[in-house]
Amino acid sequence: VSAALADPVTIRIVSKDLLSTNPDDVKLIETYEAALKAQGTDLDIQLVDLPSSGYADKLSAMLLSGDIPDLIYFQGGDAKMAEQGILEDWNNWLPKTTYLKDALFPHNVERLKNYPYLLYVYPPRIPQPVIRQDWLEKTGVAAPATVDDYVTLFKAIKDGDLDGNDKADTYGVTTADNTNELDAIFNQAFGVTGTWMKNDAGEWIPARVSNAEKDKIAFYASLREQGLYDPEYITTKWDVKEDKFYSGRAGVIFGSSAEVIDIYGGKMKQAHPEVPGLTLLAPPKGPAGQGLIALDVSKESRGLAIATTSQHKEEVVKFLDFVASPEGQAIERMGFEGEQYTKEGDTIKPTD
Repeated sequence: VSAALADPVTIRIVSKDLLSTNPDDVKLIETYEAALKAQGTDLDIQLVDLPSSGYADKLSAMLLSGDIPDLIYFQGGDAKMAEQGILEDWNNWLPKTTYLKDALFPHNVERLKNYPYLLYVYPPRIPQPVIRQDWLEKTGVAAPATVDDYVTLFKAIKDGDLDGNDKADTYGVTTADNTNELDAIFNQAFGVTGTWMKNDAGEWIPARVSNAEKDKIAFYASLREQGLYDPEYITTKWDVKEDKFYSGRAGVIFGSSAEVIDIYGGKMKQAHPEVPGLTLLAPPKGPAGQGLIALDVSKESRGLAIATTSQHKEEVVKFLDFVASPEGQAIERMGFEGEQYTKEGDTIKPTD
């Protein structure tokens, strides 16, 4: 059988929120297949459906049962799979790519040195705080520049009845699951400058047991005691956190990227069409400095892995290299011709 008549190579992909039941996902995959075929790589890309809720646990159960797709997106649970030897070392494959190797950010490179099994080629996702623009104006407080300014803002939100329901039921700030989002802007302010730090004796210690960390935690406790920080944060999930923002139960929440903050703005408009927009707040100056949280480069916390059991590793890498190429990125960022944009000669026009 000639190469032209050979069957396409089947690769199976499992990824959160990439489903064969979603017509747009199917269309995206078919667009990739057609573009790759035009370049001489004939693939049949099959999506393995897993529900978003409890994805990490369901993925682990599937893999441990022996059902191991060629390309796997992890959002936790990857370390035990790496220990069992079912994840490929990316450092053996990236040099063979044309575009993917050059798409890496500096933190990706460092993380691959320490843990070469996951690849997540995205800018660092560091939470930053946002507030409704109209609420910031109603408080009469300027956008905060210092730690004390943040306290002043949180108090103005708590005491100002900005949602007009005649109840003191709005917290200055809320987070989801833990204090990591607060850490994103307050770590540097209190002197928590890395995941490991030197103590007064010059010894390296985990930052979590440093004096700077203790000062920061005492500050969080004071926010809680003053009724400024939502006491339910430990049991608050992401969707509940967002709902508290839209419903006026919290004045400030954190978004991990520009895209996420755009989503917040869109949902806020749906709930309150009169809201002019959201205002992004800067990390504050504090007793020890200013800036966003230091970036952990020990490993990717999520990302893509190639299974060592795959019989088609080369094709998986070709697929990802195409996605990283200019043509692949045009598909990723612009969507489908005739739907998200139209093309007239060399001119591309977004649709309404």
